[in-house]
Amino acid sequence: MATEIEYKFTINKKIFMEEEEEKFKVLRSRQGYFTVKEDSVSSCRIALLDHYYPKKWSDAVFNIKGKRVGASRTEVETKLPYEEGEQLFNMTVDRVEKVRYKVPAVVKGFSGLFWEVDIYEGANYPLAVAELEVPTERATKFEVPQWIVKDVTEDDRYYNANLAKNPYEKWRKAKWTL
Repeated sequence: MATEIEYKFTINKKIFMEEEEEKFKVLRSRQGYFTVKEDSVSSCRIALLDHYYPKKWSDAVFNIKGKRVGASRTEVETKLPYEEGEQLFNMTVDRVEKVRYKVPAVVKGFSGLFWEVDIYEGANYPLAVAELEVPTERATKFEVPQWIVKDVTEDDRYYNANLAKNPYEKWRKAKWTL
């Protein structure tokens, strides 16, 4: 079973959009979340993806993630035909919409890694979050771009499954700090 090791940060969207020259728009994602037994699984979702890079196409991905321990958690995912994904998506109530950008990351001892920057829409607007997925827990030395604001890896509010149930607009109005 695969393990996802991912660090998560809030970003300054204005600086990212204006100054990050190496960014490229990868996809638009609509994610629908299914209700799960919370003590064993952190999320079960269907994602409808409209890809922009390297070419335009669409697909659907069914994904289950285990509980997070630090920056790590078990992850299982499988691709589905888009039409089947749409049928599953229509069965969900809790949803997240976002546009994803990728930016090359500099991680000591590793190459080919990217920052994935999500610009949220709908009830999670104007939230913007960057994720850095690394292949091993030893990959802890990475350059932090100027648009990074705060490490929120261990703040569960920023995970998509939680943003679907409790959108940013609700807790932002409650004067939670970023």
